Amino acid sequence: MAQASVIPITGITPSAHCCQCCQENISEACFADTLAIACADPDIKKIVAACVSVTLIDFNVLCTAAGKKLVITFLENSTITYTAANCLATKHKVVLCLPRCMALTLKNDCFVKTVRLCIEDFTVIPISPRTVGVTSLITALPEFRHQRSDDDNSFRRDIKIRSRP
Repeated sequence: MAQASVIPITGITPSAHCCQCCQENISEACFADTLAIACADPDIKKIVAACVSVTLIDFNVLCTAAGKKLVITFLENSTITYTAANCLATKHKVVLCLPRCMALTLKNDCFVKTVRLCIEDFTVIPISPRTVGVTSLITALPEFRHQRSDDDNSFRRDIKIRSRP
């Protein structure tokens, strides 16, 4: 199922919104998934749009034998709009919420204040009338503070369980 047209994608982070001061401690990850359309939904004729966002769930700094590591847990939320192959229905949406995790080795003197997630690229590729390929390039930019405070999450090994927002 080839599709030559360009799919409009919203949600890509503008480069001006990514902090330029954190360039030495960034983590990039590429995620690729093959997703099947639910049986109740009609076949895909043409993908017409896609929207993507990320939601930070949690981050923890772990002390390991290899040094401090920042572990970031987040959700990648995407909506794919398509026209159906049958002429009875018009546009349909597939909403995806995919859990993601990334890790970054830190310098020992770093204390993480917060983490900014940037979506650098998102691609939707129709594979068959019932399947799409989705790839995303996500960059994590930690923001640091100079001194450790009493409420710092550094050196913690417990796992926080949070409900979805």
